Amino acid sequence: MALISKLFSKDWKPTIRTKLTAIFTLLIGVISVFIFTFFPARLENQATEAVIAKAQTIAEMMAYSISPALFFEDSENIENVFKSAKQNKDLVYIVLVDNSGKTVAAFNKDQAEQANFVRAENNNHISEDGMIYNTMTPVLHNNYKVGELYLGLSLKKLRAEIRRSRTTIAFVSLIIFVFGMISVFGIGTVITRPLSQMAKTVERISRGDLTQRAVVCSRDEVGQLATSFNRMVDHLESTYCELENVNRSLEKRVKDRTKELRQEINERRRAEEALRASEQKYRTMIEQSNDMIWTLDTEGNFTYFNKRTEEFSGHRFEDWQGKPFAAFIVEKDLSLAMEVFQKTLNGEPQHYEVRIKKLDGDILILSVNTAPIFKAGAVVGTVNFGRDITERKQLEEQLRQSQKMEAIGRLAGGVAHDFNNILTGIQGYVDLILMELQEDDPLYRDLKEIQRNAARAANLTRQLLLFSRRQPIEMTPLNLNSTIEDMMKMLNRLIGEDISITTELTEDLWTVNADPGTIEQVLMNLVVNARDAMPEGGKITIKTENVHIDKKYCRIHRYARPGKFVCLSVQDTGIGMEEVVINQVFEPFFSTKKPGKGTGLGLSVVYGIVKKHEGWIDVKSSPGKGAIFKIYLPAISTKPDEKQEASVSLLAVRGSGERILLVEDDEVVRRFTAKGLSENGYRVFVAANVQEALDIFHQHEGDFDLIFSDVVLSDERGPKLVEQLLKLNPEINILLASGYSDEKSDWSVIKKRKYPYLQKPYSLFELLKCVSDVLKKNYCGKKDENSLY
Repeated sequence: MALISKLFSKDWKPTIRTKLTAIFTLLIGVISVFIFTFFPARLENQATEAVIAKAQTIAEMMAYSISPALFFEDSENIENVFKSAKQNKDLVYIVLVDNSGKTVAAFNKDQAEQANFVRAENNNHISEDGMIYNTMTPVLHNNYKVGELYLGLSLKKLRAEIRRSRTTIAFVSLIIFVFGMISVFGIGTVITRPLSQMAKTVERISRGDLTQRAVVCSRDEVGQLATSFNRMVDHLESTYCELENVNRSLEKRVKDRTKELRQEINERRRAEEALRASEQKYRTMIEQSNDMIWTLDTEGNFTYFNKRTEEFSGHRFEDWQGKPFAAFIVEKDLSLAMEVFQKTLNGEPQHYEVRIKKLDGDILILSVNTAPIFKAGAVVGTVNFGRDITERKQLEEQLRQSQKMEAIGRLAGGVAHDFNNILTGIQGYVDLILMELQEDDPLYRDLKEIQRNAARAANLTRQLLLFSRRQPIEMTPLNLNSTIEDMMKMLNRLIGEDISITTELTEDLWTVNADPGTIEQVLMNLVVNARDAMPEGGKITIKTENVHIDKKYCRIHRYARPGKFVCLSVQDTGIGMEEVVINQVFEPFFSTKKPGKGTGLGLSVVYGIVKKHEGWIDVKSSPGKGAIFKIYLPAISTKPDEKQEASVSLLAVRGSGERILLVEDDEVVRRFTAKGLSENGYRVFVAANVQEALDIFHQHEGDFDLIFSDVVLSDERGPKLVEQLLKLNPEINILLASGYSDEKSDWSVIKKRKYPYLQKPYSLFELLKCVSDVLKKNYCGKKDENSLY
């Protein structure tokens, strides 16, 4: 057991002799076992086959001899055949049966039954004890089966012979194994003794004794190995001496080189520290940059973005690392972004503008500069610098819209100014004629029709002025709920019976600073627009509410600004609008109505009024789903005033000889105004320009109760004339009139001086009332908001 444990131990180091002995012992053992197992088995098989052949031959010969006797039932002949067969000492039994299974003749039938001679599956077999071979042969007569012959042959001699053969072979195998082991041991000793001696020599040399040499005891391979080994040791000894010299030289060089390496290490350490400082510096610059900075790989996936990108977009880098940047981009800009990305990968720096989606759904507009990232001469990605230009783009859009509306406004205002002068003459002369006619006069009805149409034309010019924002307005604290409630009767008459109108007015509605008349115009225009969008009837809802506007809302709606606002909305259930129509709906003269059904100024006027009130409009609509117009006006803390206006008769506004200097460069307006004032109790002195006015004023030594001047004169501005006259007579009353107020009209001066102001076109009654108010209340020089008419 100790030997076996040593053989399988990890520390066991077998010698060559042991290995040779083990290998050859195993080989000889295998051969001996093979001889002992293979040859007896083969001999047994061959002997068994011979006995089987012998048994089958005997059976076939007996069957052939018995067949005629069995066929003719000749028992005597059958008995003779049986007696002849019994002479064979190896036969154990013989049984003959006919086709019915009846035993005709038998020899040792009891022995046959013990050997189980009849088997349904196989009648040619060896008995269970292995000592009898059983076989069956059919008995044929003229190829007709007449019975079966069962025969058992003894295998005792065969088994005895096989046992003797096995003994002999085992003895031979043992002899072979013993002699083989002796041969292996002798050969191993002869071969390995020189090698063992050489191993001992090598062991001594390995300990540093280079004087040792191997003994050459033969001229075979082992002798050649010893000779070569001795030469190698000689060479090793000389080499060792040289190596000692080299080592001493190398030690000196190592010392020198170590000193140099220390210097290099110190320099590299300083360089690494400088590099780290530089990296930290640039990383800090990138992280603290106001721009969004991100990098992409060649597949367009994020490899980095800075904190500013996280702040602007709302996304975290951890959630987007390795994900495609295309998911950031608004779908309509995706093709442009991918085209720029491919060009950058081709080594071309690019600049473009793109919209990206924030985490909260908002849109950012970025101005992006891109550049390729190179590594070992190949492009491995892109670096991108994005600057948020959303607010700038919104301001640019507002500027373009304002410039467009300003240009159209100038045109509209100019037309309105000239048209107002014409209408002033038409309205004025019609008023003068109507005063002289009775209602049953045939001309009275025609003149009233002219008066109504002139009023419609005057309303159109007012809309043009409101749109161009050149119509002066009176801002006052106003509650929109009160305005809406006051207008409901008029609005119900305006929309017709097939349309219902409802209100949803918020209680405790905040106050706005607005002009009541223009707000009424806004509401009326929106209701009329809603009515026209429902030709088959429907529902209009007017709603007010208090709203807080935050920065998120302002990013989406470019005209909005944060703060407290009052929202007035008008919603209909009409035909709705497509997006292209919504984008044009506030443009002047744009209309989807049939010719003659509208001027296209209604919503433009609404837009102008709301802008003048420092508010904005939001429109939402889609085809077939109606529309909603939301107007946002800034809220103020001041409460609205309660005012009641008393009706005034024509007699109450007539004059009583007051002296008026009228300065008007338009002849028709000048004549009507002079006539209307003269026929209603005033003394009027007329001037067509500034110089005439100065001459008349000096002629009469400034003895006038009122200076009534047009704002824009052919040779000077009305406010400048008024200032000159006031220096001569500071107590004189002033009244100015104009078709509109623009830069030429010194509107800022008029508001600053609080000069009373009459808007053209005006009727005779409006003229008389305004003059009467100025004279009675002595407005000249007073700081009263109500000085504007």
